[in-house]
Amino acid sequence: MESVAFVDELVKEYLLFRGYVKTFSCFATEKQNDKTGTPEIEPIADSLLSTVRNLDLTGFQQLWNTLESRFFTHLNGSQFGPTIRMMETSLQRAFLVKAVKVARRDKLFEFFETYSDKLTRPSTNSSATGAGAQSANTSAAALAVTVSDAGWEQWFALPYIKEPKTHPHFESYFTKKWFGTLAISLKNFLSTAFEQIPLPKLLAFNIERIERKSALAELRALRAENDKLKSSLIAAQQHLDKLRESGYRIFPRSATATAAAVVAGGDPSDAATHAVTGFTGGVATGKYVFWFFFLFWFAPVLDMCSRCLVRDRSIDRWIGMRNPALRW
Repeated sequence: MESVAFVDELVKEYLLFRGYVKTFSCFATEKQNDKTGTPEIEPIADSLLSTVRNLDLTGFQQLWNTLESRFFTHLNGSQFGPTIRMMETSLQRAFLVKAVKVARRDKLFEFFETYSDKLTRPSTNSSATGAGAQSANTSAAALAVTVSDAGWEQWFALPYIKEPKTHPHFESYFTKKWFGTLAISLKNFLSTAFEQIPLPKLLAFNIERIERKSALAELRALRAENDKLKSSLIAAQQHLDKLRESGYRIFPRSATATAAAVVAGGDPSDAATHAVTGFTGGVATGKYVFWFFFLFWFAPVLDMCSRCLVRDRSIDRWIGMRNPALRW
């Protein structure tokens, strides 16, 4: 909805810039009546049927050609091509039926003069030879309307038939049921077609602009975070240099551990001085280890040696009393 509203304002701005005041007024009026902001099929179908009822051949051509060139070209030709041609043919025949009903022979001749070349165009796949040529002409063959495959032979005689309403070939086209079925089929076809086509370029351009703006904002945030991390690392290095100048013997942590400490949100000075405190802590730990070994290993060994020495002295004294020559 936000993108649609933005594009609507761009269209209004352009219309005023070009001086299309009447078009601007009509656009503003229709926009006020639009409550959904989504593609509306009903007005398009009604406009096509209205050109048929009013025998506005130029208006019908303009509207249908716009739909065909700007919307229907995005559809799968093999799937929707026959349906597109069938809809166009039915609307054209509805135009002829309306002209006969109101006795407008001039509109009949105007129609055949306008579409005579197209209705008598030979089939494009009739001269194609080979598998490659046949494959290349599949879409064109599906879209081509010829005299033979569309059954236009009888319609060229329509201006000269006295009572076409009772003619076996035309009587079904003059019933309200046929025209009502055409109107329903047209709306269903347009609804299905508009679900398959991409967004209009103007609307897609605005959505792309919004996505690009969001991506640029995210990129700026990442760059700012990167600059902040660089500044933290530089500050930590400067603090280490000051500690070295002060005479501290520093055993630095690994670069990964230091960077992780900074990224985690710690103070760069704390990350730098941790190497010094780690060293002094290691010295204190070594002192405790020394006393541990002295008390639990070295002291018992000294006690055992002293006991052995006292025992040996006692034996020597007893031997000397027996044999004075063996005294020390």
